[in-house]
Amino acid sequence: MRFLLPAALAVGAYWSLTHPPLTALSPEDALRSAPSHAHYWAGLAEAYASRHDIPKARLAFDHALRRSLDVPQIYLRYANFLFSQNEPEAALVPAARVLRRIPDYDDILFSYFDRFEVPPARVLSHIGRHKRSSQGYFTYLLAANLPTDARLVWDHLTASHFASDQLASTYVDTLLRTKDYQTATAIWSNWLGSARRADYPTPNILFNGSFDQPFTGCALDWRVTPLASVQVTRDSTHTHHGSASLRLTFPGTENLSYAHVTQAVPVSPGLYSLTAWVRSEGLTTDEGPRLEVIDAANPSRLSVASPPITGTRTWSPLTLNLSIPSATRLIQARIVRYPSVRFDSKIAGTLWIDRLVLHRLGTRSGM
Repeated sequence: MRFLLPAALAVGAYWSLTHPPLTALSPEDALRSAPSHAHYWAGLAEAYASRHDIPKARLAFDHALRRSLDVPQIYLRYANFLFSQNEPEAALVPAARVLRRIPDYDDILFSYFDRFEVPPARVLSHIGRHKRSSQGYFTYLLAANLPTDARLVWDHLTASHFASDQLASTYVDTLLRTKDYQTATAIWSNWLGSARRADYPTPNILFNGSFDQPFTGCALDWRVTPLASVQVTRDSTHTHHGSASLRLTFPGTENLSYAHVTQAVPVSPGLYSLTAWVRSEGLTTDEGPRLEVIDAANPSRLSVASPPITGTRTWSPLTLNLSIPSATRLIQARIVRYPSVRFDSKIAGTLWIDRLVLHRLGTRSGM
């Protein structure tokens, strides 16, 4: 079992050109003639280990560590040796020292923890006070599809104030991909805290429906995919509820197909109502923006859209009634615009939308 170490470790090249290779000497002569550079001692230790002379390998590593000046690569090589001796608990000590110093070997070491089934609690006992490596361990566990271990590390991150909106978003995305919708909602709601979540997820199962909070990038928040021809901003000057609304400005240069403002919403089958308040100014063409809800996995199961919003109007309500079918578990609420088939098809004007509320009305009979 070996790490692929970078060529930059050959710091003592001059010595190797002017002296016999350490592996060509007897162990005793090698110990007497080896230079003081830690990498030579580490190399000697690995040579002894390859010959199954483990006591001398340990002695040589002891010399390497005492000369290392805290060089991470020396501790990496020592950790690799301990792993090769099936001593994962002992290997945690030098491995953690590397993780706390540099990020270069994070995935290598995390994969070794996984391979040797080192409990996450033991890993955290060594790196848990170090923010970057703790965060890196969490993202590794998510990528490795180890949700139980990831949950333990997530709880540590939140308790240690090492978590962030970005990490929460990554976690939620992973849970949504694995269709663990209930956990995704619970993790997101708990992470937000009472001040940010407001009426989410009860009674409003849409988060940030009044756009009062800056967007986090989470799938369970509004995601705005940039499009050069449409300006999308949170607007504090025109609001119906709270401190902001969402403003979309169309420049009149394209016959747009648009679906770039979305939020994923876990649901159970039943009857729902989605309400919103909208305001418009000079929206042209017969195809204005719409509010739409689709089944995120299969729009053919569910696709409901409002009439197009056109012209100029003051704040007015808009309502969609939804019947969520039994197979639907995740919907997507979004703002869309369908291309027009008319000659005058290039959309211009501005839309404001505010106070979106999605709530459950009940269960259909027979569900």
